This record gives sequence, C-alpha cells and structure tokens, in this order.
Amino acid sequence: MPNVTSLENCEIRAAMCCWVSDRQADDGNGNCRTPYDEKCTNADPSANTELCAVDHSKADATSSSHGDDGISLFPIKNEGPIHCHGMAWGNDDMEADARYRGNNLFYISMYDHMYKRGYVRNIPGAPMCGCVEKMPMVERADCTEIKALEFWKFSWNVQNGFYASLDRAEIEFNACRDNDLGRHYDDLKDSGLATDEERWLLQRTLVGQNRCNQGTKAMMFDKRYEEFYPNVGFNEENGNLHSIKAYGGTNSGISYFHTTGGGSLQLQATATDEKSKWRIVSIGGSNNMYNTRPFPGASGLLIDKQFVGADHWGNTFMTNVDQRTTGKHNIIPQIVYI
Repeated sequence: MPNVTSLENCEIRAAMCCWVSDRQADDGNGNCRTPYDEKCTNADPSANTELCAVDHSKADATSSSHGDDGISLFPIKNEGPIHCHGMAWGNDDMEADARYRGNNLFYISMYDHMYKRGYVRNIPGAPMCGCVEKMPMVERADCTEIKALEFWKFSWNVQNGFYASLDRAEIEFNACRDNDLGRHYDDLKDSGLATDEERWLLQRTLVGQNRCNQGTKAMMFDKRYEEFYPNVGFNEENGNLHSIKAYGGTNSGISYFHTTGGGSLQLQATATDEKSKWRIVSIGGSNNMYNTRPFPGASGLLIDKQFVGADHWGNTFMTNVDQRTTGKHNIIPQIVYI
C-alpha cells in the first residue's frame, strides 16, 4: 500500500475511494460533456451510493478534514451524486488479495476511475481514498477483487539446495460478488478470512440501503453528540424495581420481559413473577447508561447470569458481563423517552 496517512494500518483490511466530480467527457460515465468549458465545469460522476455523514476526526486534519473534529450530516439525500468503490482482503497475508492489494488500489483509484472515467475530487472533509474506517459513512460501495496466476521458478545447486523465486504474475481485476463491497466482506467472513466483529465494523461505514438515519444516530451516540435526557434516579444497586413491557404490547398479550431460571430471556403475560422485576442500575457518568439487572431476591437465578446483554444482531440473553468494567457500549441499555 502507498505511504499515505489515510491508508495506513487499515483496521479491518478494507479500503475505499469516493469521488464527487467527473472531468472526462463522452466516456459513458458521469455527465461531463464537450465543450469542456461549458458542459464539464461542475459535472457529476455516476451515482452508486448515498452519502450519510462525514466524521472529520477520522481523517488526517492536514490533508483532508482541515480540522480536528466535527461532523457533517446529509439526512435527506441532498448531497448530489457521489461514486464510491472499494476493496477488501483477508487475514492471510500469503493470499493474493493481500499481497497485491497495492495493485488493486492503483487499478481502482488511478486507472479504472481517474484515467478511464475522469472521476476526481474527494468528499469535503474526507480523503479521496482511505481505509474504510477513515472514510465517510455511505450506504454502499462497488468492489473489485484480485485474481492472480503466479509463475514460480525453482532452481537447485549443490551449495544452496533448492531455491524458489517468483518469475511473474498475471493479475485479473474482477468485480466482486454483485459488485458490492459489503457482500464481498460477507464472503471473506464466510471463508474464515474475516470475523463477525470486523464485518460489523465495516457496517459502521457501509450502513446499507436506506439506513443512513440509523447509521448517523450510531455516529452521534459514539461521539456523544446525541442529546441525553437527565438521569431519572435509577442509581441504587437495590433501588426501585420496574417491569419492562414491549411498547404497545403484543397481539398475544405476552408483553413483559422475563428471565428464566436457566438464564434465557423471553416475554410473558404478567409482571407479577419476581423474575419479571428489574433494577435499572447506572454505570456512572452523564450519558444515561445503565445495566439492566433482575430482582436480587428472585429464586432460581443463576449466579453467573446477573446482567441483560445483547449482541450486534439483536439477540438478547443473560450474561455475567458488568458494563461498568468493560465499557462495551453495544450491550448497554440506554434510557430514551419516546
């Protein structure tokens, strides 16, 4: 990879470029036309995604954002056409996608988009190309993957024995599955070349179609820009008990949050059972963050299942993890009034 700040140490082994201008006429891409001084002074690329937000703290302040922090939000799809294209490589450094990732980046950025299509200019406040986690939040991105045919030369002599060297490599640049970076990362994960956690981190930048609102809310929450309501008094370890009901109830009437003696979570019809009584325990600070814990005297509770947890996919369970010590915000309930 080139020695560029925005492309150093890609956390989840994925990179992306985004362009906002087209400066090459009559190539079938974008709306640049001739004569250039009349029909290409402010031309747009072919749009393939929607821009959600730019976190200016992610990029190098001297070259991209020109500031240390701040965000730009684009909630109503009024940013104009943009085009994003990326790549990803697995966790095996010996695979072709990892060893030739610099070639892939050059192909995507300099050849396929600047030379062939005339796409230029970065999204303001962000690098033109960078590690995915340093790039703007968008719905999706196109994707190119590497296929390499390598020819090795083997030699032998009495002094050194066998010696192998790479003679040449023939590289193909192909569209990923469905020409989609998110789907390509799914394929890496399914092949054991990326983890579930890395796939989830990719979704913090590639949020999915029509999910800009959810993505920007998560960004606001992470950066603590979201408006928080005052604490409501749930501060005592053995303070008030509360029932937790599905908003609006359910069609079957089974509406109250309940934990079983085996540590599973489910809904039941009433809140009179002691395992349907909950403490909302502050984890400290001013951000309205709490542990949800069952009534301490409930019979049959497992000693190692004393906290409510959730994973990134929306599954809930009882756990022994105390969020006051781990700080993993993904399974800390937040009190929000509706």
